[in-house]
Amino acid sequence: MLDKIGRKGRSAVSRSTWLFLFPGLFSVVFLISSCTSKPSLEQRQETYRLDHPEQTVLHLTNPGPEESQFSIDINQRWYLQRSRIAQQIKAQNTGQEAQALAAWDLVASATRNANLTSARWLHAPEYLLNSAGYGYCDDMASALVTIWQEMGFPSRIWHLVEHAVPEVKIGEKWHMYDQDLGLYYLDDEQQVLSVEAIAGGAARWVTNGIQTIDLQNLPGPVTHQEKLLSQEDNTINSWFLDSIPDESGQFILGPGAHLSCCDYHPDYFPNKVMKITLPAGFRGSIRVPLILADTDGFTAETEANIKAGHYLLPSGEITIETPLAALSHLYFLTNRQWPALENENILSLEGTRIQPLEVSFSPLAPSDEPTDFQHIPSFNFKDYLTFLSIWPQLPKVESLDNLKTAYHRYHSIKAGKTIDAQLDFEPRYEALTDFIKQYPEYEKAVLSSLDQPEFLYFILEYFLKEYPSGQLPVFIEQTYKSAITNQPEQ
Repeated sequence: MLDKIGRKGRSAVSRSTWLFLFPGLFSVVFLISSCTSKPSLEQRQETYRLDHPEQTVLHLTNPGPEESQFSIDINQRWYLQRSRIAQQIKAQNTGQEAQALAAWDLVASATRNANLTSARWLHAPEYLLNSAGYGYCDDMASALVTIWQEMGFPSRIWHLVEHAVPEVKIGEKWHMYDQDLGLYYLDDEQQVLSVEAIAGGAARWVTNGIQTIDLQNLPGPVTHQEKLLSQEDNTINSWFLDSIPDESGQFILGPGAHLSCCDYHPDYFPNKVMKITLPAGFRGSIRVPLILADTDGFTAETEANIKAGHYLLPSGEITIETPLAALSHLYFLTNRQWPALENENILSLEGTRIQPLEVSFSPLAPSDEPTDFQHIPSFNFKDYLTFLSIWPQLPKVESLDNLKTAYHRYHSIKAGKTIDAQLDFEPRYEALTDFIKQYPEYEKAVLSSLDQPEFLYFILEYFLKEYPSGQLPVFIEQTYKSAITNQPEQ
């Protein structure tokens, strides 16, 4: 009896003790969970009107005491991430062929052929499209196939003689779309062909998706068709698609960090750069899903540590553990086509601690002539067919004055309006005429070459439009030296 009473008494005490302790324990648990829980996900969308969007830089500043982590979307066009690309293309286009073509058009129009790195991370569409804007044919083919596969389309890459092209399966047929040259082939009935069908001689037409031309009427061997016809070298190669990193597109701005996007920089022409400015005393993390090109303001040790892990290698966060002694900058390559601000802009941010971020805009800084030029713009068949459609309307270039007239007429017809191209054209034209005055023996060789549409296309589309004027004499000498001396170039 006593034992039962004792147990009953202890049980009652236990219950009363727990009832007394429970509110306190709940408070402690709530306090701990509040201190350790992650910040909540936020969304923010704002509209900005700009009078001169092509001459405007976007700024984001984190004035708060904690880091902000977020994704950026500007006009549903940038930042380009493979899942977002796939979703938008499928939403905006009806039918698999139209969707596959839209992905091809994006990659072909946003890139050009030139070497940046042999590393396979450039096969990721995020780095190729948003940051580099150029690469070799395998980089472009891999990025396109990655997007097609994200859309659910069977796709693969063919390795040809010094070339790589992607194929996508539409229904029961394979279609080859060359993203490097910006073209694809059609048969007699204007159906898109596969690599094997082209190698078998079925190609009759070639198109850039806008203009279509009979292969027999195409001036000059500019389509790489001969690479497809050498069947013994054509192989399907999965190596290109191995180890492609998956980029989340997340940005991190630590306390006091400032992001500017995007401006020209003479050392990285024709790309633009995104600049991250870090104040003296900064300590924290930075993440930009782009290719780090350079730094300044850091101590030698800090700069070496950053570049060892990140220079030309997108590899995650940059952590500054020791407070910076001075104002410092990080420069990331950006494709000059992006973020493509417009007169009316919708900026969407999604992430944590994004409400304090300050948004502002400023005019594009006056750009100096580039001091170096690491690559020559490559042949693009999409542009070339456009040029061929305008070519008959251009005056015959029989003198340098004719060249000036041809330049302005070509770009005005292409733009659909009369344009003032003086800013781009004049420094390059003066460099050309100064060189000819100094070396008059080159004039005849230059002018005679412009009878060939490929040469005139390059001169009008690239070398008098964007090539560094200081480098033009070297280009002219190297290009025409053998014609002048009748000797092979050294």
